[in-house]
Amino acid sequence: LGLNSVFQDGPSSWDSETEILYFTRSTQTIKKQKTVQLDLYAGDLKATKRKAAHPISVNVDGYSTLHPAVNEEKRRLYFSSDRPGGFGGMDLYYTEIIEDGNYGPIVNLGPDINTIKDEVFPFIHKENYLFYSSKSDNGNLSPKLAVNTVDVRWQVMNLPSPFDSEQDDFSISINNNLEYG
Repeated sequence: LGLNSVFQDGPSSWDSETEILYFTRSTQTIKKQKTVQLDLYAGDLKATKRKAAHPISVNVDGYSTLHPAVNEEKRRLYFSSDRPGGFGGMDLYYTEIIEDGNYGPIVNLGPDINTIKDEVFPFIHKENYLFYSSKSDNGNLSPKLAVNTVDVRWQVMNLPSPFDSEQDDFSISINNNLEYG
């Protein structure tokens, strides 16, 4: 599958329905700001002939797309990107996961979630609970919880201590039974 590469491989998310592993990987592309571009890759673990992981179609040349999070109930792939048309910095988006390795239109999560700063490391729990981190005024990342019950607007709240500390608290994930994270 080529999960260990000469590139920087980062956060991943498992889609147990399709047996696809999505993950972040640096590319050989250098962005205009002279930084390395990060893209989302997919590896099919059920294929009889394992192929190398490949970049997926949601990536945009010259912009980073990273931090995948699969919502299996709604068949969505959430991610962060600095692509054009956002609110500034890194924004959170989703796309529908369609059969045969295709994806629906890219949807920005909007101003309830996204700010002029960076929103990164999305994690979906039980369909409607989105954990993510947002850059605070001091430059550190602070974890947030967004709850969505109508699929239109999000109610966002800061997570309390010990989840949010004076340190750079950048991501959170928990299992379905809330037994560990």
